[in-house]
Amino acid sequence: MRIRIFFKKNTAMRFTGHLDLQHTWMRVFQRAGIDLEFSQGFHPLPKVQLASALPLGYIGENEIMDIWTQDHWDLAELAMRISGVLPPGLVLNHMEEVPLNDPKIQVALKLADYKIILPSGSLTKELPERIQALLALTDIPVVRRTKQRNMREWIISIELHSG
Repeated sequence: MRIRIFFKKNTAMRFTGHLDLQHTWMRVFQRAGIDLEFSQGFHPLPKVQLASALPLGYIGENEIMDIWTQDHWDLAELAMRISGVLPPGLVLNHMEEVPLNDPKIQVALKLADYKIILPSGSLTKELPERIQALLALTDIPVVRRTKQRNMREWIISIELHSG
């Protein structure tokens, strides 16, 4: 059975790195008595896929993870088991069953919303104009290691909210 889990990673876990977050989830499943499927090969690992790694220090309102279980579960019972053993900083939003042959979650993920909270007093009158100027650009070149990418392709919209 393949299950897609939607969860929050809040301030208590914001400085937990991606690999440590994955290890935390492994302990959660072990404590909840959930037998995960394992990969094949010389060094089998539990079949768990996190959609995207958040940068260190970020919180996530709707993170996504797929797990493969050996048994077929009632999702309500599974949610109760998982919620009962979650550490502070992780909150289960909801879960759903996913067909086994669906593409990997990293491939299926098409976009993400980011919310940036600016310090009070930093919302100057020029910020809306600067946002419009950024959105008017066709290229925002960024070089990471040896690859250059156009970051403008990845910005769909920017909305400014006050309060």
